[in-house]
Amino acid sequence: MYKFDFSGKVALVTGAAEGLGKEFVQTIAEQGADVAMCDVQDEKGEATAKELVELTGKKIKYWHCNVGREEEVVKMVSEVVAEYGKIDMLVNNAGRLTYGPIEEYSFEQWNDVIQTDLTGPWLCSREVVKQSMMKNGGGKIVCISSVAGQYGTPAGCPSYHAAKGGVLGLIKGLAVEYAQYGVLVNGVGPGTILNGGMTSRSKVASNPDTHKKGRCPLKRAGDFGELSGAVIYFLSDENSFTTGQNIMIDGGTTSAL
Repeated sequence: MYKFDFSGKVALVTGAAEGLGKEFVQTIAEQGADVAMCDVQDEKGEATAKELVELTGKKIKYWHCNVGREEEVVKMVSEVVAEYGKIDMLVNNAGRLTYGPIEEYSFEQWNDVIQTDLTGPWLCSREVVKQSMMKNGGGKIVCISSVAGQYGTPAGCPSYHAAKGGVLGLIKGLAVEYAQYGVLVNGVGPGTILNGGMTSRSKVASNPDTHKKGRCPLKRAGDFGELSGAVIYFLSDENSFTTGQNIMIDGGTTSAL
């Protein structure tokens, strides 16, 4: 699909059992990298790894990891480095979303989403930089943000808006702090993407009529591959001077009133 050369490089993709994470594993491997992938959906994760090994011919292995739990992240990154020798690229994709009226939204719901969607990218970035990138002269990190980090909705997911808004700040902070180690940190923010895990499970979001009547100027949802181009560029050697940025892949949604 793309023609960047990732030969000899190793990537780690979180939340990779299905949806966008699976897409990123495939497209990164198609550029020539070996890929480590993690998720909490073990059956799907193992099946995805097997499928993409057969499709791409690259080394792709699955790890169980809840990215919101420090001990699991430290262990997973250590095992990936031991298996592959290094981690050159990290895609912080793992995410969780729960709905409920704000006055009824529980602390457990709030904390669960914040731990996965905001604490997770920080933990994974910290460990990958500490255990590999600092020692190897640099690397690339991409955090998957969201249009939900830039505007609110009455849908009943306050923790998701808060977490994704936090990811935008995290990208800036990590980019400035990690520049001294040659690590470039950027973000890609999806609008509604049909092969995203959350969208694919929503009859409303996956209905074309929803987008024809919605605020997206292109009047459609995104599809497979339409997010990967930006991710691949940010991870590539061709990106040598862009850090701390977030690009929205949303059909113009965040540009419309």
